[in-house]
Amino acid sequence: MLGSEHSAILIALAGIAFFMFGMQTTSQALQKLTANRTRDLMKMISGKKLMGLTTGVLLTVMLQSSGAFTSLLVGLCSAGVLTLAESLPVLLGTTIGSTLTVQLLSLNLTQYGLPIFVFSFFVRFLTSRPGLKRLMTVPMGFGMLFFGLELIGSGTSVLRNLPDFASTLQSLNDNPMLIFVVTTILTTILHSSTVTIGFAMALASQGLLSFESSLYWIFGSNLGTTGVALIASLGENDSGKQVAWAHTLIKVLGILLFVPLAGYIGSLSLGATPERSIANFHSFYNIIASFLLLPVLPLISKAVLFLVPNKKNKEQFGTKYLERYAWSTSSAPVALAHAEREALRMANIVTKMLLESLNLFRNYDPGLADRISEQDDKVDLLNREIRIFLTEKLEWNFESTSENQADIMRVFTYVSDLESVADVIDNTLKEMAAKKHNLKLEFSDEGWEDLTQLHEKIVLLNDYSLGCFQRRDKQLGAKAISTKREIRKLEIEFKESHMSRLLEGVKESSRSSSIVMDLLGELRRISGLLTNHIYQEFSSEDRYNIVPRKIK
Repeated sequence: MLGSEHSAILIALAGIAFFMFGMQTTSQALQKLTANRTRDLMKMISGKKLMGLTTGVLLTVMLQSSGAFTSLLVGLCSAGVLTLAESLPVLLGTTIGSTLTVQLLSLNLTQYGLPIFVFSFFVRFLTSRPGLKRLMTVPMGFGMLFFGLELIGSGTSVLRNLPDFASTLQSLNDNPMLIFVVTTILTTILHSSTVTIGFAMALASQGLLSFESSLYWIFGSNLGTTGVALIASLGENDSGKQVAWAHTLIKVLGILLFVPLAGYIGSLSLGATPERSIANFHSFYNIIASFLLLPVLPLISKAVLFLVPNKKNKEQFGTKYLERYAWSTSSAPVALAHAEREALRMANIVTKMLLESLNLFRNYDPGLADRISEQDDKVDLLNREIRIFLTEKLEWNFESTSENQADIMRVFTYVSDLESVADVIDNTLKEMAAKKHNLKLEFSDEGWEDLTQLHEKIVLLNDYSLGCFQRRDKQLGAKAISTKREIRKLEIEFKESHMSRLLEGVKESSRSSSIVMDLLGELRRISGLLTNHIYQEFSSEDRYNIVPRKIK
């Protein structure tokens, strides 16, 4: 098969295709598996450089895509969830985390790629457990990735004997700056530095690429990753653009540190094989550059703000009530009252998300889905700022009394549950609505009536919950709990109705069954989140029957 020129080129291209698809499959699977952990780790940054660096390393390893994670950072900073200063150590961490996959590629595992893929594919195909299906997608992607490398090596081993191919590679080897430009453009197009470096490793294994030339493949691929972030920042506000340009500046400075040493490093042997030498330098380069740049991040931040200044006429979302007064001289009740006002702003955003959520299922609109994501980012920002405010700025103002502690916990509980509600809408409900739209599924008329009735009850419960928090009104709290119990009964009733329609052979119900059942469960889950703070509010007054079960 490898005897003809056409087949060799085809096999090499097929190898690149398998490699890229395996990389994409692995990254997407890991993003789904680690979605909640990603959010939790982002909350740990707290302005600490080493914590931010570690977080960047962990999240890039978890997501297997520094480009995807950098794009995520652009979005978070645009929404105000992170500041530019907080994002810079994380950006350094992404450069270190991206070295793990390259190290795996250098371990000569290509012969195991196909067996790994076949095994994980059949386990994924035969199992009925959703969790195991998602888990086996990860090794399946790695199997395709290693098999792709094997095909690239097989194709290039034949292509090396072709005069035109050999002369083209020799031209690249003789012109380091041309390598740098080509690999930068290639990485920007492919959205993956790992693909570019993996191809360089395949060429080096066949003796077609010198170690010194491979250094410029690494430099170019690292700079090429900035294109992903710059593209993601288009249309974002100033904060998003600043993160993208900070990422570019960090990569440029790292390259400038090592380019003068390329001739000396190229004469060394950093591994037993050419692939190991490339992988080891890639790790060494990114780790050393990150730690050298860590102390000068404040200067990088100032340089970025000079290059991409904030526009005064462009209002960005942020808190309204937490920075208005000098809290060091304010009384505890006044400070807490303003924290509660910020929590009510947060509740208004969640209410809007809740009202709009069912429209995604009626007539899916990508614009509405994007707006819901933007609202979720705002909720994340307010939750984060309220928590920081209560733990850091108010802790010295509050006397250590049980009443003050209860007041703090009351706000903490409410904003935490509001954020959880927003996450359910933005992640779970939005994903379910997109699935319904993509599969062209429809709900039965009776199913729509059930969902609409349950959604209306959730909206009513949210009103009671918000009023109870704002006024500390036990009667509103009792109505909320009573409504929650009605919702639980309706969920059971509507699930039984849906099963009856399945038995009757209603086509719409049969095709959309899993989405309907999951949607009913998620709506009931929201009702529980909206009432958590009410139980805490009145538990000390009525330990055994927290609120009346019925309002007469």
